[in-house]
Amino acid sequence: KAGNTYKPSLLDYERFSQFRYVSFNHKAATQDPYILELAQKPSFASAEQCAVFTTDNVMSTIMCCVRSKYSFDIVINKIGNKIFLDERNKVLSVESVDETSQNRPTKKGTSKINLYTSLAQEATAINQVFKEQMVYHSSLEYTQKLKRPHPFSGNAPTTNSKSSSAQQLTGNQVPSSQAFSYNMFEVTDDLNVVCRCEIDGFMTANNAGGGGSKKSKDWVKIHALNQYDSNRSKTQNWKKYLQQRDSTI
Repeated sequence: KAGNTYKPSLLDYERFSQFRYVSFNHKAATQDPYILELAQKPSFASAEQCAVFTTDNVMSTIMCCVRSKYSFDIVINKIGNKIFLDERNKVLSVESVDETSQNRPTKKGTSKINLYTSLAQEATAINQVFKEQMVYHSSLEYTQKLKRPHPFSGNAPTTNSKSSSAQQLTGNQVPSSQAFSYNMFEVTDDLNVVCRCEIDGFMTANNAGGGGSKKSKDWVKIHALNQYDSNRSKTQNWKKYLQQRDSTI
């Protein structure tokens, strides 16, 4: 059954401006308290087995690196038989814009607002605010309480690591509404990969199996697809055709 849509409308600035104080500054794998806790488990202590700990944005970038047009740098830390993969300077936490397009943004020959770095910062801010807006309502039909505290809220368990794993919040900042799933993939008999994956929300569906009415849950990621100068990107103007040709866009 298809879901309902509604006509886009201008957001109330006073209502949503507080999202400027929501922190998405998620820590690296070497600073994640739950990853460090998993790394200390006896199952990863064998010298004959190797374990890799990383995050979803780093792992997905490695899997898709043949399509990358902008440079990135991955930091590799090896501690015993454990390998930690992290991004340098949070470059992979920023949304890219038209990276694989023939008319992708560049550093030269354009105004400052259309530089690929400026467009990436804009797209990242839009996506972060949009995710919070989708779970902002206080009367959501479904909610999910997780077993453990947000890893970067300062309430997560700490380890003996010298790295600070607690989130450094400033002013009125609060952690984002995202949740995290820590998944282990068995690549080979002696190689396991543990990945922290972000969860923005979930969708429900009626589970008719067994004659019950229990609803199943599917974790989802929320994204906003934004457009910049359509003349420069050589695409159709979405603002002009959004209401008449929304299916083609």
